[in-house]
Amino acid sequence: MPKRIVRGLSDRRVRTCREPGMLADGHGLYLRITDRRTKGWIFRYQVAGQRHDMGLGSVDDVSLAEARERAHELRRLLWQGVDPISDRRAKRSTARAAALKTKSFMECAELYIADHKAAWKSAKHRSQWENTLKTYAYPIIGKLGVHMIDTALVTEIVRPIWATKSATASRLRGRIELILDWAKVQGFRHGENPARWKGHLDALLPKPGEVHRTKHHAALPYAEINKFAVDLRRYDGVNARALEFAMLVGARTSEVIHMKWPEVDLARRLWTVPAERMKMKKKHRVPLSDRRIRDHLGHGGDPHQRLRVSRQKAGQAAGGQCAAADARADGPQGRHHDARLSVDILRLVRRADALSGGGSQDGNRPRRRRQGRGGIPPCRSL
Repeated sequence: MPKRIVRGLSDRRVRTCREPGMLADGHGLYLRITDRRTKGWIFRYQVAGQRHDMGLGSVDDVSLAEARERAHELRRLLWQGVDPISDRRAKRSTARAAALKTKSFMECAELYIADHKAAWKSAKHRSQWENTLKTYAYPIIGKLGVHMIDTALVTEIVRPIWATKSATASRLRGRIELILDWAKVQGFRHGENPARWKGHLDALLPKPGEVHRTKHHAALPYAEINKFAVDLRRYDGVNARALEFAMLVGARTSEVIHMKWPEVDLARRLWTVPAERMKMKKKHRVPLSDRRIRDHLGHGGDPHQRLRVSRQKAGQAAGGQCAAADARADGPQGRHHDARLSVDILRLVRRADALSGGGSQDGNRPRRRRQGRGGIPPCRSL
């Protein structure tokens, strides 16, 4: 008669036994008690004639019934020809690799910004990226895994502001699209980009131009530029000359304001704008005529001086109202915007018309011409 195998452990014995050693429960399951009286479960098996002990956890965490169930699963692996320890190591490695490839949208956004900020033109551009994401995207998808983001989540972000802040919404959508493309290349997500516009979101949302018409800055009609240039020549002060110089050489306002004498080669009649001050980050050469050198640049002046429009000199032109009315002293909070050039021209013409008695375009009372400051010549209103 075959010998009957009886389980040697019970819950009570597991709790009360304190003698160091190995207590067999049967079918490869053992309770190991160390010299320090700690208790843990061991599954003992053999593969290719070699004995292996596999830990199953402490008795504080794993009950006797759970240990028996776990030992039964491991025996099934052995029947299938799988080494339980090797199988556990492989699963842990897979889990670690998956964890490394799982990142939240916020983490991906921060990594994208860190990778691309060197190519951006200014700190303002970076702050715009960060602020729009923090305001609109992070509250909804910031903590979600980047692989979980779908079309519904993207539209939930942009739809509330699509009609009221269409420019911001359009830029935000493009930024989310770039981040998701970056995440896909990095292996953090797969499939189509849910923030893609063409052939995707354009079927759900109207075109930005259809919900919001872009309002451009006012500009002087080209047919009136000749008369304006003649009138501008009557102004005194660096502001009027800087504005005229920018018009005649086709330069951006910021390029003229931050112009330095070392950039000007009087012998070759050439002004070289360095790449770091150009919008496209490429060095730009501007030929200068004799009149530009004589009327606007003088004879060289201080070689370290920057041609700038300051508050003190602003009062020298146009009877106290400078041509570049909003030009400010050089500084991080006071640089003149390129887009204001057309506005400056328009304001200049309107002030000239108001001072000449033709009435003000903005509803203000016409100002009386000041004596001793140089009057503004009449100029047809826009």
